[in-house]
Amino acid sequence: MIARINVPSDAAARGNVLFNDTMRQVPAPPTVPSKPYFSLPYMNPLDFWFPVPLIRLVENNETVKLSFDGAGVYSMMSDPAGRFSFSALVYGDFAYRMAAVDYFKWQTTVPGFPLDVDFSDTVVSDYGDNPYRDTRAALSGSFSRSAGFLLLPGRFNYKISLGGVYARIADNDGGESAYQWEETGSAFGIYSGLFLSSLRRKQHEIFGTGLSLNVKGITVLDSFKPRIEGLFRAGVETRFPFSLSLYGAYDKNGMNMHGVSRSYGQPVFEDYASVEYSNPYDLRLTWLFGGEISAGLFSVEIQKNFSHAYFNRVYGLLTVRNALYKNGVSQDREGTAIGNLRLTQSLVLKFGLVSSFIPIKTSPFFIEPVIWGAWKFSNTITGEGYLLNYGVGLKVNN
Repeated sequence: MIARINVPSDAAARGNVLFNDTMRQVPAPPTVPSKPYFSLPYMNPLDFWFPVPLIRLVENNETVKLSFDGAGVYSMMSDPAGRFSFSALVYGDFAYRMAAVDYFKWQTTVPGFPLDVDFSDTVVSDYGDNPYRDTRAALSGSFSRSAGFLLLPGRFNYKISLGGVYARIADNDGGESAYQWEETGSAFGIYSGLFLSSLRRKQHEIFGTGLSLNVKGITVLDSFKPRIEGLFRAGVETRFPFSLSLYGAYDKNGMNMHGVSRSYGQPVFEDYASVEYSNPYDLRLTWLFGGEISAGLFSVEIQKNFSHAYFNRVYGLLTVRNALYKNGVSQDREGTAIGNLRLTQSLVLKFGLVSSFIPIKTSPFFIEPVIWGAWKFSNTITGEGYLLNYGVGLKVNN
């Protein structure tokens, strides 16, 4: 025999709950008034940070040495909803008596697309060049998507960006602090860029596998003096990881051998430029081409921690690096002369340490301190210039 239980049709609306053959009244939960979401209380720059030394390569009396010029901190934070993010690298620069901002980046997706605010204020000093204070502020927006590209296999990530930048230059006029140097030039500029990539890099890989292309165009507003620069990369992870990088730039305002422009700042290929070669002060290049071929020598997993620092692995790279540029008026340059051109060539050995922090171990950010040494074999051929150079660096990768 089946017992039928009749339930009032409005029981659910009254919040009634049926237990066996009886019903009891359950009080409705209290109403909590909603409030607008405000992200700033959730963003704390002390949640993730680590100290960073400020180290420069200084050339003095035909010798190159490391100079400890200060200390700083790297910080990164974001709100739980992912609508705002922030990262910054700030130094106390003892040499030039200033609070140097290597970079400050703030991003929001509230408008429906990534909107970036960038700021930097630091002293640029490249070997033989006179140092100058470089201050920049930029605002940019971007649109990105993922799709196939022509007949190439796999999917590519696209990113199109458009923005504006203000730049101010102050040359070293002998003031005790960089803040006291008088302005020697300033300008507003606009730029656009295209980035597409199929590169996929796993945590244990050195280069990743795939292709990428990064192209950027920029000009000042008061006159049409454009700069166009690009970087192409290809990587493959096999038993012997391999990477190819090619870059080039045309700059109407002129740039140095590392691709750095007083008007337009650092290039998109700054990680691949021939920084082991000196920058003569009077060298202002209109165009520059270069590239490198790198092979992974080893990658050893560590997977150990010391306090909150987590060490993933150490790796070694062997790189052949080349750069080609117009020689200019002076013939006192490093590298091999080919007519009115110069070719610089180097063999670079690099060691790196990949590390992260335990509280954010699931974060895609990895800190990579690196040391490198370079044999400039084009100088060996000519018998002029330094034969060896070395350096240190720090990268934050995702």
